[in-house]
Amino acid sequence: MAFYTMGFIVGLCKSMTLTDVKVIFPPLLAASLTAAAIYGVIAYRIAWKFMGFVRLAEGIFEGFGWRDVKNIDLPAITKRTKQQGEPGPLGVLYFRYNGS
Repeated sequence: MAFYTMGFIVGLCKSMTLTDVKVIFPPLLAASLTAAAIYGVIAYRIAWKFMGFVRLAEGIFEGFGWRDVKNIDLPAITKRTKQQGEPGPLGVLYFRYNGS
């Protein structure tokens, strides 16, 4: 399907004159910028909703007495200490931290 779509786009572009490009470019640019703005707002809102979990985790880590909780990277720490034979999801779905 992608091959035929790309072929259609290439064929369309080859048949266009400079006047056609000048006519179609501004609406195409406006539509692209509008779509990028909409997707940007959606991404920002999703990221903002996840920040609640981040703040909750940081509060829990501070309650445990861990140092520098804003810079703790649990996946990296867990993968660095992962040993042969441990389950695959360790470091992806659940983590290990020893505080040292």
